[in-house]
Amino acid sequence: MGKRARAAKASLAAAFIAAGGASASQARAAEPASDASVEGIVSSYFGQLGLQDDFAQFIKLNSPFLNFVKWYKEQPADAIRGVDEFSAFYKIAPPPINRDTGTS
Repeated sequence: MGKRARAAKASLAAAFIAAGGASASQARAAEPASDASVEGIVSSYFGQLGLQDDFAQFIKLNSPFLNFVKWYKEQPADAIRGVDEFSAFYKIAPPPINRDTGTS
């Protein structure tokens, strides 16, 4: 599956949530994306919700790195937990990313 297809899935999930079709705790993509595209999916997902600047600020304040890409490359499990914490704070479903980083 290509990057565009995964981005379309994330967009569709965001639209579904915005329309009130599912509660944030129940909304998940059917199949997670590969690790290689996590950075793009997270950026696109929060960007479409108008939260990209807030997410960037969250990363600067709550991670040892200044941006998500660096954090994810060095500490993928911690970066994914950060994405989940940010999503929970804004009461939105987390992006449809692969949460099995192989480091658990």
